[in-house]
Amino acid sequence: MRNKSLFLLLILFTTNFYCQLPNIENNYSKSDSLNNPLLKTFLKEYEFVLAYSDVCCSKEYKIIGLKNGKWSYWTYSDNFIQWTKKKGESGIKVDTIKTGTFLGGEKGNEIKKKNIKKLLTKLSEIGFWELKNDSLNQSRVIETYIEDGETINRKAVITDGTNYVFDLISKNKFRKIKSYYPEYFVKLFPDMIDRKKFIESRDYFLNWWKKYSH
Repeated sequence: MRNKSLFLLLILFTTNFYCQLPNIENNYSKSDSLNNPLLKTFLKEYEFVLAYSDVCCSKEYKIIGLKNGKWSYWTYSDNFIQWTKKKGESGIKVDTIKTGTFLGGEKGNEIKKKNIKKLLTKLSEIGFWELKNDSLNQSRVIETYIEDGETINRKAVITDGTNYVFDLISKNKFRKIKSYYPEYFVKLFPDMIDRKKFIESRDYFLNWWKKYSH
């Protein structure tokens, strides 16, 4: 009986601290591979990396990574966009300056496995890992009208929103899950389930990051 109790405790201990890594499908394009500053840093040494960024006027990654059984987290500044107006020019010119800076150091800060487990488990429950970019970025017709005898279908479009992006990196698979201003489209089309899942995943990750990355 004692041996059985010890065995059950061992299973409980192992389950509590073992984090099942998601089985991701590769969807990176050549452009994604060339323009991702994280690949060179993490690909050779890390078993799994999850990085979040919201792309508007600047890009800053929130990163968690697994190496030799240890989970760590970083914040990484990829670049910033400086808006300048040069002498003799009538318009605004955009200058992109690469900084490539790990805020807080390149080694990262260790994070407890039980806290990582909370994140990965929740994202699995939501169905985050299987989300497809096509469904996360589709538009629909919101108005149909006749103009000069021609039927016009006007689609929902927004140009001043934010692109929210997750990069998932493993040893041989790279996946990008992204959605442009999902709240705007969900408000117009409440049946866009995948966008709702993305919003729930993003918000959970950001709340988790705020709670545990310190």
